[in-house]
Amino acid sequence: MASPLPAEFKVDEVNAVNKIFSKEVTLTEDESIITAASELNGKETEPSAGKTVIKDKTAPVLIITQPVDGLITNERAVDIIGTVADEYFGGLEINEETVEVVEGAFHAEKLLQEGENIFNVKAYDLAGNITESSVSVIVKKDLPVITDLEPSEDVTLAPGEQLTVSFRSEPGGKGAFRLVLPSGIMVQGNNTISMEEAEEGYYVGTWTAPEAKINGLVVEAEFTDNAGNTISAVAEGRVHIGEEEGIRDLEPSEDITLTAGEVLTVSFRSGKGGSASFRLVFSNYDVKKSVMASMKEVSPGYYAGTWTAPNNTKANGLLVEVTYTDVKGNTFFATAAGSVNVAESDDEGNTLQPVIPGKPEEPEKPEKPEGQGEPEKPGELKKPEGQEGPEKPGELKKPEELKKTEEPGNSPGPIIRLESKEIS
Repeated sequence: MASPLPAEFKVDEVNAVNKIFSKEVTLTEDESIITAASELNGKETEPSAGKTVIKDKTAPVLIITQPVDGLITNERAVDIIGTVADEYFGGLEINEETVEVVEGAFHAEKLLQEGENIFNVKAYDLAGNITESSVSVIVKKDLPVITDLEPSEDVTLAPGEQLTVSFRSEPGGKGAFRLVLPSGIMVQGNNTISMEEAEEGYYVGTWTAPEAKINGLVVEAEFTDNAGNTISAVAEGRVHIGEEEGIRDLEPSEDITLTAGEVLTVSFRSGKGGSASFRLVFSNYDVKKSVMASMKEVSPGYYAGTWTAPNNTKANGLLVEVTYTDVKGNTFFATAAGSVNVAESDDEGNTLQPVIPGKPEEPEKPEKPEGQGEPEKPGELKKPEGQEGPEKPGELKKPEELKKTEEPGNSPGPIIRLESKEIS
């Protein structure tokens, strides 16, 4: 077994050149005191003041607490925060820039570029031991998109019933929605309802209708991606609470053609316990002369009635007008979007297209014989061709005028001779 070294011992000798010397010494202890002495003519001088040398092979302990590696953000800068510990700490750098360390903690703000940003953090001690760590930050500024937002159609809820709101967007984000009146006032205060990511990129939330009667609530959805970018959207469907007043889902909603004996069904939805009727009229017909047909409440809030197309009837563009009176006595009117055509059938059962009533055609005039003029009016004599206009009643033509008519070439027609007599 080797004996322990004395507290002070001579390590080696070295020759000085111009009073300068250099020597590598192997450290055997964690802390050593090194002195030097010179020798002249076989005599050694007093040793120099000792230099303490510490043997340190332990690297600094470096911890980055913020940001998390792989952070996605839309910010222009990031705070890099952490701690470092070492008994003989030397310094700390981020991307080769010195960062101040106070009581073992550091905090540096660094600018970001769009895309990936990598920050290398290096801590070192006085012995040259180094610890390095890096963190990545991704900048994303593109806005996300909300799709498949529900409700896409109007929904009517009774108090206590639940409304389900859902949409699709990027995975890993946060979804929320709220219900507001058309004026922009929120229902039930400033409450925004959080949504859960039920499956990757699919967000769902529910809301319970309160004890109230409200029409036309707007569903506003909001989504924030994992970078902090926020987008909002409004659902196409509106939310109604309680029984909706008025007439809705009125049928026929499209034009329909019937033949004799076929049945037309008219239906709509409204409040429970009311009374309803309908009638069919031409657009320019006096509605006071039309006959109302009653409708029944087949199920709560659903009213229906029928009409059978009569025989020997042809019509086009009949309008369906509905009247509804609720339990409070309020009366509502509506006209169906679809019109009704009634067509006759031929002997083989084929449908004849309806004809819009128009102006009756005038009978054709009989053709006159060739060379014949217009027919005389009753009691009117036709004058011979080439003769002057008819004389006044009781007027006789003078002989000179008669003579002129006899001259050849004056008229190609027949010559009519009149005799003059004195009337006593």
